[in-house]
Amino acid sequence: MTTRDVSGRGGRAAPRRAAPAEGATPPGSFEHLVSVPVRTTPLAAANVSGTDIEGRPVSVRLVTPGAWTLLLFLSSHCDGCAPFWRAVQDAPSLGLDEGDAAIVVTHDLEREDRPAIARALAPSGPGPSGPAGPTAIVMSSGAWRTYGVHGPPFFVLVDGEMVATEGVAWSIAQVRADVGRARRPSAR
Repeated sequence: MTTRDVSGRGGRAAPRRAAPAEGATPPGSFEHLVSVPVRTTPLAAANVSGTDIEGRPVSVRLVTPGAWTLLLFLSSHCDGCAPFWRAVQDAPSLGLDEGDAAIVVTHDLEREDRPAIARALAPSGPGPSGPAGPTAIVMSSGAWRTYGVHGPPFFVLVDGEMVATEGVAWSIAQVRADVGRARRPSAR
């Protein structure tokens, strides 16, 4: 049996890469990402209306001065959303304080897999749930349009009057950091 070199290197070994400089971000890490503004003008908070997972009408009031709400735009068809389905049940893990709300916003019922959402939100044992019991979920494609969300996972932090920050939800740690930066008085 004969072998043929198809690497294009003529049988030579691949060049070695130098180790990253001290303090450099290792390849594959998202720690170097920062919140990237997606709007040039601030967006006013808008209440969200849709249905719950059973198809009953529901409305969430977001226009409440001083009330912080984190909207997590997730989908049952999104692999990258998996960590956020659990994190939304533990508001402090997302940088929220006691009394703040975390709400999942999915597309309308026709576009989602209801059993998959129910499994994703099912408690995994003892632990926190949302501020008023089970995690709040609003199924509303209209909310995606209102807040200009193109795809999941995406987050929008509302301070009760305006969108304080928003962006792609790369990781729990990144969302927590972005929420923390937005809530600092010097950031506003």
